[in-house]
Amino acid sequence: MSRAVKPGAIDWDVFFRKDDSSLQALLRKSPSLLEMILFIPLCLRLEGFAPGVPVADISAILLSIMAFGRKPKVGWQPAFGYRMLLFAIPAWMAIAGVYNDQLPFTRMGHIVAWALVIAASTSGRLNMRALVGSIGVSQVIATAYGIITLPQSTYPGRMIGMFGDPNTAGLHLLALGLVYAGIAQRNRKYFIVLAISVLGIFLTFSRTTWLGLGLALAWVFIPKNFNVWLKATLLFGVYKAVIGYANDVKNEGSFSDRTGSDHLRSLIVPLEEKLVAENPFVGHGPGTLTIKLGENEFFFHSSYLLLRAEGGWIMFYLMLTLVVLTIVKVSHPLSTLPNRYLEAAPIAILVCAANLGNVFLSYPACLALAACTWWAHAPGADEEQLAKLEAPVEEDLRASQNKLVNYLAGHENVMAKYDKLEKLEEEASKA
Repeated sequence: MSRAVKPGAIDWDVFFRKDDSSLQALLRKSPSLLEMILFIPLCLRLEGFAPGVPVADISAILLSIMAFGRKPKVGWQPAFGYRMLLFAIPAWMAIAGVYNDQLPFTRMGHIVAWALVIAASTSGRLNMRALVGSIGVSQVIATAYGIITLPQSTYPGRMIGMFGDPNTAGLHLLALGLVYAGIAQRNRKYFIVLAISVLGIFLTFSRTTWLGLGLALAWVFIPKNFNVWLKATLLFGVYKAVIGYANDVKNEGSFSDRTGSDHLRSLIVPLEEKLVAENPFVGHGPGTLTIKLGENEFFFHSSYLLLRAEGGWIMFYLMLTLVVLTIVKVSHPLSTLPNRYLEAAPIAILVCAANLGNVFLSYPACLALAACTWWAHAPGADEEQLAKLEAPVEEDLRASQNKLVNYLAGHENVMAKYDKLEKLEEEASKA
């Protein structure tokens, strides 16, 4: 148990995660190498190394098949309502696609795979130890590759690595870094991976990612006696204030060379809003990922507008309801063990989504939501796994008890023989 914390004080035990030792029992099962390998494409963007092949989607489907091939864990909190809301997202997207006669197989396959991975985590089927191991490896690879390729970056002075642009790199490092911070076992490697992740985030020079990291850490360190809705309101106020200040100084200091990208954004966002307004209720169907500016096409610069472009207001509210519900559930887990890092992961996603397209349906968001739902529905220390962990101790104790019993039994035999000898001596002396 953690120590008592005065109201309004920072609970440093949250930083060091001293309360979750019993839930860590569920993470001690060794992951299979195959699962760790399959998680890698979800943590990194490998499509550039295999053009035209949806490596991440194939891996996600294989992981889902492996996960649903296992029996659901006993004692996990039922999540029927959550899964219904989750699967409503690909279902509505399919309806929007049929309505607009736009139903691309690859996009729909991606969305279904995205939902299956999250669904597998609600019943404990997803191997979280394999996920954490893959994230640790991926964070190091992504940052190292980004630093090595920094001189060739198409964004001068900013790390993009294998992700194509700094904001996408920041999303991967931030969202998955928070998952790693929340679940990985605390040892020297744990702090090394987190330090490398923070370094990578810094080198992206992504204002959005920096803001997401700041708000995520604020969520972690806000005293635990604060209500979750009060914390959310407070952080939203901070977010609006920071955004307002950032707009005033966006082309000053280290960001003085961003006038071109900021101008491009100012041209693209109105076109996104115009496209969204043409079909506000249903959207234009899955795969509406780009906007045309002159003769060039650009990806959406806002994930909130992208949700409405693909699936209209219904898709927008379905996704935001899912994310908010995930925050509420992970803030009140079945095990009653808090995990502020996982609580902060969806917060970071909401922030990054403001200036980056396709955040909500990306795999970093998928894995963050999956980790949150895993923690929210886990019962704590599983009796069967605890029994296995305690078996060696119980066997040693049982062996010691047997030795003691044998000793006492032998001692009793010796004492019985001694008593019999004394009686014989007494009878002999009387005779």
